[in-house]
Amino acid sequence: MFLYLVRHGSTVPDEIDPDRPLSELGKAEAQKTAEILAQEKQVGLDRIIHSGKIRARQTAEIIAEMLEPSQGIMESDGLFPNDPPAVWGRRIQDIRDNVMLVGHLPFMPNLSSLLLANSGDDSHVEFQPATALGLKRENKRWKKLWQVIPR
Repeated sequence: MFLYLVRHGSTVPDEIDPDRPLSELGKAEAQKTAEILAQEKQVGLDRIIHSGKIRARQTAEIIAEMLEPSQGIMESDGLFPNDPPAVWGRRIQDIRDNVMLVGHLPFMPNLSSLLLANSGDDSHVEFQPATALGLKRENKRWKKLWQVIPR
């Protein structure tokens, strides 16, 4: 199983839109990440799962256009910025498909630290806007394969 963790792209300021959708820069970042994943990393996906926030959904939709996950995209709970990473740490143990999770800070670095170092803090992997982290499960342990930062 491969797992891909993605932080949403850059957003418009809260003063302009409190829902904080992707800015034009954020859309370009997500598109660049999608292109790299498709062309250089040759990522194959079964599904993309995103948080309920508009910026995560938009990022997932942009990536899905390029990668065409066989089971599409879906929204899920447990991916918001301050959600505990242990919830998804348990959930992914039962998943056999190649899945991408699209979420936020500090959740994504916290989840990656939990999976890679059994630590709940965010000190192991940096997630700039539209960063993607590729992981592979081997013998019940996670291994970092690569990281894509679109800037």
